[in-house]
Amino acid sequence: MDYPEHNDLLFADPKAWLDEALRFRSPLITTGANLAPREAMQAQGVELAPHTPVRIMVGAANRDHAAFTEPDRFAPHRPQARPHLAFGTGPHTCIARHMAHGQTKIALQALLRRFGPGLKPATSPTWTSYRSQRAMETFPVALS
Repeated sequence: MDYPEHNDLLFADPKAWLDEALRFRSPLITTGANLAPREAMQAQGVELAPHTPVRIMVGAANRDHAAFTEPDRFAPHRPQARPHLAFGTGPHTCIARHMAHGQTKIALQALLRRFGPGLKPATSPTWTSYRSQRAMETFPVALS
């Protein structure tokens, strides 16, 4: 609803719309554990001593200019160097990602079908954080 110019895409290509929404406003902020290099290393120009705690900031990775063209713009059909990390990756991929995709698609499509373009944000959403994740707490809408 923040990007009404893309609402039709929610029906035409829901996977592209949802994947971009997850990349753009990732619910996963950071990994749950600190990592530490065994040896001295350099990352993005920063020297890291052995055993220096490092935390992966997934939200920042989803806005990486090297991986996403114009990462601060909502663009569902953007060319990507890699997929978003909202559900993790590899063996640490969220087991419920397909269920979350399906539930979100059904809910958003039902809202837009029922209320159409008259459904608009009344104010900005409020967010809450739980350790390594964030969630929308409220998202007041108005019908016009």
